[in-house]
Amino acid sequence: RRLWQELRSFFDEKTPYLSVVPIDGAWENCLACIEGPPNTAYERGIFWIHICYPAKYPHVPPKMKFITPIFHPNFATDGTIDLDFLDEMWSPINTTKSCLVSILSVFGSPLVSDRLRDERNEAQKMWAEDYESYFEIARMYTEDFA
Repeated sequence: RRLWQELRSFFDEKTPYLSVVPIDGAWENCLACIEGPPNTAYERGIFWIHICYPAKYPHVPPKMKFITPIFHPNFATDGTIDLDFLDEMWSPINTTKSCLVSILSVFGSPLVSDRLRDERNEAQKMWAEDYESYFEIARMYTEDFA
């Protein structure tokens, strides 16, 4: 019941840059659409995220993963989203909308951590050491894939 009410709010209360639709009418599997925010390397891009809700939701976080390739310090090349609120900092008071708004906010202001510092995420190193190159590659990904 909570999930249905939560997702219905996307239709009742429009949120800029965000939308969610069920896959095959089943709310347990959804696609979220994030429009790249203005004044970022992701501007004018459309980014798709697959959301899978476990049976124990909201006591367990949903699984969220980018389908659209994206070059970003908080998102691995396999689509994994590296943000604490979808892992150890999850709280049942979080909602799909609050998660997506948080993901949207890091498009322009990445949260750099050591968690993805490996071969999957050269974006994090580049963002810290060579921002101009990072921006150029992120923009290219947006133009090519989003």
